[in-house]
Amino acid sequence: MLCQTYVSEAIPHRGLEEMAGTSHLIPSALYNADILGEDGFECVDRIDGLYAANDGGALTDSGVVIATGWTRQRWWPSWARFRWEFDAETGAFLRRDSAQGGYYAQDVYQGAGGELWLKLVTGPLQLLGPDDQPSGVTLLPASFGAIAFRAVLIDRLANRIVMTPDVDRILEVRALDTGALLHTLQVPSRPRDICYEEGTRCYVLTDSRDLFVLDYLTGRWFGAVKLTALSGDTARIAWDRRYRRLLAIEQVTTPNYLNQVGITGFAMRPVITHLCAPIPLKRLRAGTTVPVLVKAVGDLGEGIADGVSVAATGPNLVAPQNFVALDGAGESVPQVQLLAAGDDVLSLSVSVPCPF
Repeated sequence: MLCQTYVSEAIPHRGLEEMAGTSHLIPSALYNADILGEDGFECVDRIDGLYAANDGGALTDSGVVIATGWTRQRWWPSWARFRWEFDAETGAFLRRDSAQGGYYAQDVYQGAGGELWLKLVTGPLQLLGPDDQPSGVTLLPASFGAIAFRAVLIDRLANRIVMTPDVDRILEVRALDTGALLHTLQVPSRPRDICYEEGTRCYVLTDSRDLFVLDYLTGRWFGAVKLTALSGDTARIAWDRRYRRLLAIEQVTTPNYLNQVGITGFAMRPVITHLCAPIPLKRLRAGTTVPVLVKAVGDLGEGIADGVSVAATGPNLVAPQNFVALDGAGESVPQVQLLAAGDDVLSLSVSVPCPF
């Protein structure tokens, strides 16, 4: 289950005094600042990137969360592209700056190593250097059997690229160096965004707000959950490694000049969906103590972490002896003492503390 743990301030709109070199172009007959207000001149038009950085520089010691996108102004009409930085701990807005790529940029993706990839309107992906300038590394969609990149994650260390091809409801995992197809996976609707978590795992968000966890090295799904906090199919996601939470921002589908766009963060809360059938590890005999394997599984298919208690009861049983708590894989081996011969039912109960 995803539990909301972070909310940033809304992206602030620029006022006329901040738009250097443009305010004199606005005909006074078309604008009345007293009527429109300071928020009436500019709005967020499209979000095309979301990522986290541990280094906040001189702005903060808490790390930063960065969104990139386009704004629209009411005159001409006119557009501009920016990056907005927020404190990763408090959510406070820190600064606005020019975004990578300028008018040729279409989307920004963060790779598994933290590097940034810029998708251009002409189709290719460019690897950006530390100065946010092209490094000279370019990937073409044709090298991976596609006409265009849609949603993409690149792991250079594992030599993998996870991408949405030209067919909806399909996710492909290919070798980064050769483009060879390694895994083809089906999802309920079109993958909207992909972000790296850790190891060889990533999150996949679809247009229907389904959030999947995928191991792209093995091609194995770990589970899925519905991201109900989002209202549409225009969101971007990112993983904050420092605070271990999923970040999401909703793109604007109907821009208006009073819109409020911010970033929301979610952390995983252990929610058990079922307990697997207990497995005795020794022959069951009356008067003996038998270890029993117990496993608790969460709603994403994950094992429940440490600190969860298990109890076993039954008419011919006593409470577990030498109790061992569930480990990080969701498994425990309590010792159950068998009091008498005969058939019995082993009943299990589990207690999950809420960390939030």
